[in-house]
Amino acid sequence: MSLFLSKPLIIIDGEFTSLDPLKQEVIEIGAIKVDQRTMTIVDRFEEKIIPMHIESADPDSLRVNGYTAESWQNAISMKDACTKLATFVGPERATFGGWNVTLDWTFIAMAFRELTIENPFDYHVFDIRSVAAEYLKNESSLKKITLSTTSAFLGLPPEPIPHRAVNGAECAYHILKTIRERTNTTESYDVRSRP
Repeated sequence: MSLFLSKPLIIIDGEFTSLDPLKQEVIEIGAIKVDQRTMTIVDRFEEKIIPMHIESADPDSLRVNGYTAESWQNAISMKDACTKLATFVGPERATFGGWNVTLDWTFIAMAFRELTIENPFDYHVFDIRSVAAEYLKNESSLKKITLSTTSAFLGLPPEPIPHRAVNGAECAYHILKTIRERTNTTESYDVRSRP
């Protein structure tokens, strides 16, 4: 088995206050810990985070992720959320994964650095959207590769609305699991034997 498949994969999704990278902040983190050898979910993580600048939030973004002051009344600080996330990840230096992973990785890695909490992840990241794009590259009926269009194409249930971070992570997990089952890519292979 490859080193990559022997490590846990933590599929993370974040919910943000805006689509504007200069204004957005993370208000929820959801994660699924996956044993890649069996593609089973080992554990789940979800925390709502106290927004520091809710006044600059985009109302459409808040509607999509279901933010209300009442539903976030038990939210915790970003520092507490990162501390809990590091404990959830554990000592294995798990691989950080997600759907269109760049945004989530950037925010989470930056938060660990700014809060002076050791980043518990391996330095590699794994983008499930890229896996789906490769798998679906010859499907001309798909005009875009999104979480919802990919789920529908693969016959998986849609992500519930409003969007919750742990639901987004779980949806990405089901896409990856389905693709791996259909292509049998949970088995390791020796790249040296390829022409």
